[in-house]
Amino acid sequence: MLKLTKQFFLFACILSVLSSCYVQQTTVGDVSNKTKTEKYSKSKQFYLFWGLVPLGKNDPRVPEDDFIVESKFKFGDFLISGLTVGIVGARTSVVYVPKE
Repeated sequence: MLKLTKQFFLFACILSVLSSCYVQQTTVGDVSNKTKTEKYSKSKQFYLFWGLVPLGKNDPRVPEDDFIVESKFKFGDFLISGLTVGIVGARTSVVYVPKE
């Protein structure tokens, strides 16, 4: 029984270390890769039950023209999900605009 508990704990540690931190980037308008950008706004979206039920709305401020929206699963978001065993999850969205 003790050996099985150790194996389960080792397996859980390996899974938590190997979890992926994903980044999704969406470009709106004419923003090339060579353009320098600056942060315009940031927001955090929370979910229940492994992302099935969103809590509130994730509405970062966006400009009218060219911008980049980057959605990330950062380390802090991972901690929230890990400590609550996925019952509560989070994702961070950042809006970038071209620097003039």
